[in-house]
Amino acid sequence: MKLSLNGQEYVVRVKHQRLYPFGNGLAGPMTSHQAKMADIPTSSAYPHGGKTDAAIFLNGDCIATGSAVCSKRDTYNKRIGRNIAVGRALRQLQS
Repeated sequence: MKLSLNGQEYVVRVKHQRLYPFGNGLAGPMTSHQAKMADIPTSSAYPHGGKTDAAIFLNGDCIATGSAVCSKRDTYNKRIGRNIAVGRALRQLQS
């Protein structure tokens, strides 16, 4: 995603991680792409918990990052996670 701020054009990259069962009673965070590569159905992701990371780039260099962690009591929502993580990265950029 691209973002214009104060006349500068930035690139924002967002990565979502969910908890997936490994089949041995354990669960671990991974992206849906990683789950597919491990032959774990993406529909098996736990509905609660998860993490979203955002990074802001200028001219190919990462200049700010932000994260949002969803409580295991809350239902994971990509939009909310993205908004929080990007907001935290922007706050870091502006300070």
